[in-house]
Amino acid sequence: MPRRLRVSPTILFASIVVLGVLVPASGAGIAAPSTRGETPPPGGSGAPPLKPNETPAACLAVSPKAPAVNQTFPGGSQHPVCGTFQNDSLTIADAGGVSGTQVWAGSGNDTIKAQNGQIDYVNGGVGSNSATIDWCLPNGKIHDTTVQVQHVTKVKKKCANVKPSTRHPAAAAVTYPFDEPLIDCTATADGTFHATVARDPTIRAADVTANVDWQTVAFSALLYHLDEQSGTWKVDQQSPWVWDLAPDEQLEDFPGNLWRFFDKKGHPSISFTAAPGRYAVAIKYHWYAANGLGDHDVFQWASFHFDHFANANLGECDFPGPPPPDGQYTGTTDEGRAMSFSTEPIWTTAKRQVGGTRITNVKIDNTANCGVHGTGNFEIDLPPQRWIQLNYDNTFAFAGTSNFNTQTLLNIQATYTLAGKIDVAGNATGTLAIWHISFDKSGSHYDCTGQPRSWTAKFAG
Repeated sequence: MPRRLRVSPTILFASIVVLGVLVPASGAGIAAPSTRGETPPPGGSGAPPLKPNETPAACLAVSPKAPAVNQTFPGGSQHPVCGTFQNDSLTIADAGGVSGTQVWAGSGNDTIKAQNGQIDYVNGGVGSNSATIDWCLPNGKIHDTTVQVQHVTKVKKKCANVKPSTRHPAAAAVTYPFDEPLIDCTATADGTFHATVARDPTIRAADVTANVDWQTVAFSALLYHLDEQSGTWKVDQQSPWVWDLAPDEQLEDFPGNLWRFFDKKGHPSISFTAAPGRYAVAIKYHWYAANGLGDHDVFQWASFHFDHFANANLGECDFPGPPPPDGQYTGTTDEGRAMSFSTEPIWTTAKRQVGGTRITNVKIDNTANCGVHGTGNFEIDLPPQRWIQLNYDNTFAFAGTSNFNTQTLLNIQATYTLAGKIDVAGNATGTLAIWHISFDKSGSHYDCTGQPRSWTAKFAG
């Protein structure tokens, strides 16, 4: 990019103009430090009581008048295999090539055939039930899990996609595995802000026996809003609790949880509608008592918020309020030096508030002390093609560095910062500094340091 040097005849050097070298310190700007603690503030409801042998809503929806099922299922699906109120014959094949099929046979005297070389969960339901299951070689310690099955026949098989237990004898050493969700910070075309659980968390059973352990797990998402006056996070909304029956990590090809509502049919889609402000999502994870363990809870922030309205530290969603006026701003520093910038929307086709605001055409001026060489005035210009995005609260902060040569100056190195806030009435305040600039000229080396300066500016139209 072009750079030039202006020389005053009354001083050794008066003003260096640096074009196009401002660089945001972090993404679109320096994110404000997160005020969140490691643990979310208390709030929201706990997990609901678990009914004995909680049955998926899809299976509860089976009509009492439905005819008996005599069918082979491919297996390997997240969706459960459901029986009826009649005497069913349910065969789970290995065509799916994936373990973890759940069979809920329902009422009646049912026959379940699950000797498919894959690890499955079989719940016979009410009645006198029988099942043929896998007894995995070499020692049979791993096998299909059966519940409410009175007559079990084990068939020796070489089972796929399963590994030995890594359990620990001490209860204190039990781990409760889960993977965090992804939170999407977005807005619709009409300007509505959303914090959405874009990828659900994954929760596995605790590994406490030699066999694959199955455990009912649940989670609920909470949306917190930062109270700007107190600096504290407060619960804004909570999603319904959802549940799944999950295997432990011995099952290596687990396709993921099929989350279900407790009180209705369907797969949840968790999305919060938000007003302008700073938001963060936290997750309550719950493991219901099973396999000799009691209930267990984990409550923590979701670490990964992403998309356009995510804070640069990925910990929050920053939804902007009303923007400042678009146009030119002019002002001065506390040492009487001129400074100016322009504001404009980032996306002109979106609703103005959703379209974001960027600062461009920045010009700052600062005096720096160059030791024995005296004092110099240094001006830094940001051309229109380089811009800085306003944060959700109309603040901004960035740092710049440059390394270049001109026709008369060599080895120029400069470091500088600018930060501020613009209100909706068009008043702006902040600080700037050209912290350091050095260069070589006519065989001499110049090394200069500046001081931070406050500035004020107003909307000029």
